[in-house]
Amino acid sequence: MIINTIAIIYLFFTQACLPPTDHQTPQAQKLLGTWYLNENDLYNKIYFQDSSHVAFDTHLDTMFFYTYRLQNDTLLLFDKKGQLHNYNIIQKLSVDSLIFNNLLDKEGIQRYSRQEKLKASN
Repeated sequence: MIINTIAIIYLFFTQACLPPTDHQTPQAQKLLGTWYLNENDLYNKIYFQDSSHVAFDTHLDTMFFYTYRLQNDTLLLFDKKGQLHNYNIIQKLSVDSLIFNNLLDKEGIQRYSRQEKLKASN
């Protein structure tokens, strides 16, 4: 009984600390899945795992994990403590194209597509 109560309290507080998600909008549904950068650069893959979790692959040896919320034309990224980490303006979002005005620490246009266009050179 006590373990069940502790588990329920834990779940309540961890869910309360997460940023709210916008998982009902058609725009948010378009984000889900894997996106490939159209050039060989940092953050070459983005994985929108579900309506609130995203992973960025750096093609080096690091991946970054955030929770996110889509607010109008802006992708808000939150750290593991639920604090706003970064906001990224989306210029275009369609079924097969995702274009950011900026992304994390990268300035300038970042173009992603559903199909991998560049192969990493060995």
